Amino acid sequence: MNPLLEPSALDHELPDFAAIDVADLVPTFRTALDDHDAEIAAITALADAPTWENTMDALELSGQMLQRVLAIIFNYAGTDATDEVVTQRAAQLKDTLADRVPLFVNDRVETAVELGLHLHIGQDDMPYCTARDLLPSGCMIGLSVETPAHLDAVARDIAHGIRPPDVLGIGPVEQTSTKPDAAAPLGVEGVRTLAARARVLGIPTVAIGHVSTRNGAALLRAGVDGLCTVSAVMAAADPLAAAQDLRTLIDDTLTRQEIK
Repeated sequence: MNPLLEPSALDHELPDFAAIDVADLVPTFRTALDDHDAEIAAITALADAPTWENTMDALELSGQMLQRVLAIIFNYAGTDATDEVVTQRAAQLKDTLADRVPLFVNDRVETAVELGLHLHIGQDDMPYCTARDLLPSGCMIGLSVETPAHLDAVARDIAHGIRPPDVLGIGPVEQTSTKPDAAAPLGVEGVRTLAARARVLGIPTVAIGHVSTRNGAALLRAGVDGLCTVSAVMAAADPLAAAQDLRTLIDDTLTRQEIK
């Protein structure tokens, strides 16, 4: 059974990522290509007179399965991309965003330094203090924390006068296919514990690792300041709608907490 080709009852038709195997990707890609070719053939073979609706609109709506599969493959391949490829993509995104939204580069310190971008690093990447010394003071750094010991290390750095991370990514919340080598899942309660400690240190937090509308509200109520997600948007049948749903969930949940 290929979870990428099975019907999904999850929000925005997301697949069961925990069940995905890399071996599923090639046959799924071929199926998606065949599906897209069939859609285009059906549009061009219409006996009716061409209209905007049965040609241009139909073409725009075609290929949703292919777009979804490409997004998933991109997620898998992104962490293995060369520094040159990542830098090129980051430069394109920087130009597109034009400073309207803070752009963080994941792991690639050299890319962040070269382009003057914000950076997020994990516990197995370059030491935080080294990265902080390399980046300009105007660039933010996010740091992943997975255990109380990681927060102890942050507290020691602060005690020694080192500028703290600008944001902490707490996770993984659940097992995630986009980072198969991640630490053991924390669950909502584990996130709550680390978020409370981070709040004492005065550092904002986001939950990361299989975060979606399914668990987002519970994570916000557990004390994080935001949500970090990849697959819940990138692999959705409609990424824009998925992103809008997440934003609405965040705004509604935080508003209710303020009212209380």
